[in-house]
Amino acid sequence: MKAFFVKAMKGEAHFVYMCTDVFKELSVQFSLADFECEMLCLMNIAHVQLHLNSWAFLCTFQILCKRLSIEPTVNLCISINWKWV
Repeated sequence: MKAFFVKAMKGEAHFVYMCTDVFKELSVQFSLADFECEMLCLMNIAHVQLHLNSWAFLCTFQILCKRLSIEPTVNLCISINWKWV
């Protein structure tokens, strides 16, 4: 396994670069909820193409649905008028 390390410069925030090979070698997988997979399929994009704010929105939508005891579905998400967002 190759090691990748870049030290933060003085005054910079700490950060970590990760290569996908590291995840493969360690057998680490990130699971997605069915709703998230369906949304990605609808948008015809990979998970890495979705902006962080969009991920936050999808997570917030799922939390809101859970709080309201509603199943989060793609149809529900796209049918709501999101003009306030």
